[in-house]
Amino acid sequence: MEYTKRVMRRYWFVLFFGLFGVVAVLIYTANQIKTNQNHVSETGAYISNSVLHEPIDITQYKSKIENALIVVPDTSTQISLVDGRASYGTDVDGGDVALVKLLGGATIDLHTSHVFADIAVQSGGTGVFHYVALFEIVDGSIRHTSSHFIGDRVVVGSASVVSTDNRSYGIRINYLNRAPEQAMTDEPTIPQTLDLTVQNALFVESGL
Repeated sequence: MEYTKRVMRRYWFVLFFGLFGVVAVLIYTANQIKTNQNHVSETGAYISNSVLHEPIDITQYKSKIENALIVVPDTSTQISLVDGRASYGTDVDGGDVALVKLLGGATIDLHTSHVFADIAVQSGGTGVFHYVALFEIVDGSIRHTSSHFIGDRVVVGSASVVSTDNRSYGIRINYLNRAPEQAMTDEPTIPQTLDLTVQNALFVESGL
């Protein structure tokens, strides 16, 4: 009889601590999931993939971007767009910048969005150099953070998010170009893509 009691006490002891362990693991797992879903990187910019994929209405930012302060691509010159256009420099060393169109966007967190735009730069000669520009919107305030060259006299179509993690995301630019043997005066008809990674609101080349 005494042996049976010892066995039963041992059974309840093991069962109690076993259940306690299971509950502790479940609570820890739930907290980890919640933390990951609301994770913000060291830059305070990026959260979960599900939020990053949420679509945004980029047209709501069109007017502000058309009149934003930007850095002329591949220079350190700052200019203010007026209705999507601006000139910089002098007749000898300068050019014209035009916001061609908005290409797409990505939600970064509850306060931050990114919008991608096609910007064309003409600085003498016949070249019209197209860049994808990144604008970061934080609580309605817009800042031009980065630009990346696409091509000369190309037709840029769209930009979309194609891969994500908690610290960066990839975008794909679709555009029309020419074959190497074609003249630059020919209409661009060949579909091409440019893959970039966005880290800390800056473009980085990638091979997606």
